Amino acid sequence: MRTEGWNVPFTRVRLQENALQPIHCNEHLKRGKDEVMNIYVGNLSYKVTEEDLQQAFAGFGEVASAKVITDTATGRSKGFGFVEMPNGQEAEAAIQGLNGKEIKGRAINVGQAKPRAEGRQGGYGRGRGGPRRY
Repeated sequence: MRTEGWNVPFTRVRLQENALQPIHCNEHLKRGKDEVMNIYVGNLSYKVTEEDLQQAFAGFGEVASAKVITDTATGRSKGFGFVEMPNGQEAEAAIQGLNGKEIKGRAINVGQAKPRAEGRQGGYGRGRGGPRRY
């Protein structure tokens, strides 16, 4: 079998039912039994900064990143953000400890972020566009 020139990072190949199947390795995301957790933070005050999120979650453990989502046109916060924590147990403790707590005058909603749906398209929820059907 010829393999020169294949550029497939973080992928292993194994023989399974007489076919080559790629296996993606996420070992760079895992630390022992724990896994990097992406946490959704909602109902944020427009005054909350990424540093405020970082400080709030740092009380529960290491914070890899904190991001407040902003409107691209105005630069104003959209009222939600995401925090990544490399230790799953610390992330769970942060979710339990911060859900419903106030930051800058608003009770925040904290939970594990759900992965984005693949193949999202615009069109105001109609997918492929076209006229509305009533």
